[in-house]
Amino acid sequence: PPPPPPKQEKGTSWTVSGKEAEALHAEEEDDAQDSDQEDPIQKIIARGGIPDAAAIHAARKKREAMRAKGGKDDVIPLKSKSSKRKEEVKEGKRLIREEDEEEYEDGEERLSFTISKQTEEYHKKISSKAQDGGGVNSSDDDDEGGGVSSWEKMQIKKAGITGIKLNEAKEEEYATGWFTGGISQQQEYEYQQAQNGTNIHHRNQPQQNHIKPLANYDLKGIRDRMAARVEELKQVSRQHENDCDKAVDDLVTSQTEISRLETEIPRLTTRYKMFQQFRGYFTDLEDCYNEKVGTINYMESRLNKMNEERRGKLRERRRQDVRDQADVLHAMSASNSNIVTFDPVNDAVRDFRVAEREGRQRRRRQARAAKNITRHCEGLSSDDEMPGQDEAQLGIVKKDVEGQARLVLDDVIEEFSSLSLVMEKAEEWRNDDKDSYNSAYVSLCLPKLFSPLIRMQMLFWNPFSSDTSIQEMDWYATVALYGVDQYSSNPDGEKIEDWVKDPDRNLVSSCVEKVVMPKLAEIIRTSYDPMSTSQTVRLVGVLSAIVRDFPTLSWKSKHLRLCLSAITELIKDSLDHDVYIPMYTKALMEYPHSVHLTFFQRQFYAALKLFKNIVTWQGILSDGVLTEMAVDSLLNRYLLLSLRANNDPSDAVDKARVITDWMPDPWLKKSWPLTSKFGMFVKWLEATGSSGNLPRDALQEAARIAKKLGSDEVNEKLRMKL
Repeated sequence: PPPPPPKQEKGTSWTVSGKEAEALHAEEEDDAQDSDQEDPIQKIIARGGIPDAAAIHAARKKREAMRAKGGKDDVIPLKSKSSKRKEEVKEGKRLIREEDEEEYEDGEERLSFTISKQTEEYHKKISSKAQDGGGVNSSDDDDEGGGVSSWEKMQIKKAGITGIKLNEAKEEEYATGWFTGGISQQQEYEYQQAQNGTNIHHRNQPQQNHIKPLANYDLKGIRDRMAARVEELKQVSRQHENDCDKAVDDLVTSQTEISRLETEIPRLTTRYKMFQQFRGYFTDLEDCYNEKVGTINYMESRLNKMNEERRGKLRERRRQDVRDQADVLHAMSASNSNIVTFDPVNDAVRDFRVAEREGRQRRRRQARAAKNITRHCEGLSSDDEMPGQDEAQLGIVKKDVEGQARLVLDDVIEEFSSLSLVMEKAEEWRNDDKDSYNSAYVSLCLPKLFSPLIRMQMLFWNPFSSDTSIQEMDWYATVALYGVDQYSSNPDGEKIEDWVKDPDRNLVSSCVEKVVMPKLAEIIRTSYDPMSTSQTVRLVGVLSAIVRDFPTLSWKSKHLRLCLSAITELIKDSLDHDVYIPMYTKALMEYPHSVHLTFFQRQFYAALKLFKNIVTWQGILSDGVLTEMAVDSLLNRYLLLSLRANNDPSDAVDKARVITDWMPDPWLKKSWPLTSKFGMFVKWLEATGSSGNLPRDALQEAARIAKKLGSDEVNEKLRMKL
């Protein structure tokens, strides 16, 4: 932008036209009428003259003084609302003209489209001095020179031009000077002074710039420059030749790759069709199984609910029989006479339950007699016989589920309903393209893929009622052959290294872990009764075989832990609700065939049977959990109490022998850390042997039991009494 116009020198006067003078006089008519003095502007106009600047300035000062003296009530302002510009003018020292004041009040600004004469002369002066190589004299105190110099410095700083950039531009121009002709030393000197922000004439001796020497334009210099230029062009030509050779090599390589890929098109087409077929097959298979899984879950839930109802009825009947006998014997022991009053309704219901109980006991004795079992203690047998009506209802539910099972896969094609055909399809993928087979992690998906068909084959399998092992099932024999054909067809025979690296080598174990174990956990939760010795033995055998035969199924397996957790909870429930040993006086238990003694012995052997069933889990459940349930909760709390209440010490020692014989061998070692839990048992043996009521053989047996339990001191004390 051009520099501001020079300031008006003092002592000069302004000349205004007649119209301007009349406008000024019209603005002051109101003040002039109230004034006693005659208006000087009016006199000048009346004489036909033109007021000068001094007269106008004096008239304006007079008007402002009258306004300040008269106040708001004496002088009415020309405008009711002053603009912001007018207020600023009044506050400042500078006075503006009346016409400028009116223009600001109207909100319009006068624009000048011409350059004043003084401004034009100023620019010409600067241009002429720059062409002559001179500068603005530093000794001048004129405002114009200082303003222009500061303005130029400010513009250079705003543009972000630093000394480094000016030097770079200077070197670039000198480097190409033999083409462009270069720049003059005077211009270089002016750029250096603008960079440093100082005036040229502020220094008596200007700083000499380090200017590169100009190129020589003699014959030798021209020849050298031409030779350098030729060398540069040769280097560019060599680079282009290398690029051309590289492009030719790339073209040959691309043509070779195109030819190779064209030969691969048939094979890739076949492979693509194969993948599309696999994709379509397994997608349809998944959709089919998604529809059938809900029905399979429903059938399994019906069977589990049926088994749970059966177990619930047996447990409730067993516990009700114990309550009935305890109530009757308690009433008999509490009365001194033989006359006992019963409620007729409850009496009839109780009599019906007694008749059923005695009938079941009689049938079990007949069965033992048929098997030539002579020695048996009442309470050790499992009362799991169901009434005929209940068995018929369970049979109806089972037949209904069998009918539904036959119809589940009735509308499914054989390729989806046959486990062998589904397995062949997956095996075909494995043999055709094993890399993609492994990349798709098919080995991890096979157990879930085979799950519906395996569950259908195991729908009615129950370890408590079926003697068929997992290895004898059809699905096991089918899945066990998966991937074996690849090694059998190998002329070199099966390599153990390849078999170890094969991801499908644990397919059978994975199917057992992910399909069989969840089903077994649900069966345990709904069907297992810890009071049943036969169920305990079967279940221990199944779990031991599964853990032993299938490597992926360890004790850290999720589903196996669910099974063990369910077993522990059921055992604790039996300890709380199925163990009851009554305590009677010696007079009531004195007679060998008294009903009180019979009930006492029966309940003791029932608790002893539960003790045997608990310790059977040794090796599967942790020793800490087993000792807490078998020793702390059962032996020390119930069994020892009944041994102390026994009137026959020889019979008590014989029962103690049975308890010790049923204990696991690791528990009877001296190195076993939980040997201290048998302290109460050993103290009872010592007290019983020291009483003097034991015969010689019973005393010897007590000493042997104490030694077996790890108490050599008690063993020596008892042997000294022989």
